[in-house]
Amino acid sequence: YIAILPNFNLLNIFPDIPHLNAGTGLSTLKNGGDNVVVANAEGVIIDSLRYSPEWGGEGVSLERRRANRSSLYSENWADSP
Repeated sequence: YIAILPNFNLLNIFPDIPHLNAGTGLSTLKNGGDNVVVANAEGVIIDSLRYSPEWGGEGVSLERRRANRSSLYSENWADSP
């Protein structure tokens, strides 16, 4: 899983879940839609998408429903519980 968090201290809530600290300096995502690109340390793109406000997530985060389905389709995203 990948979680983009405003504060790395939130990772302390789940200390038994392994994670990689990607560092700081991530820009905020725009509520009106934005691009998200996930790349490895060598710069190889692992996944990417452009989301829009119609996907939901008003007041909550979005989460990907199925990892084995394309991230490009809004149907594969839902409000995070």
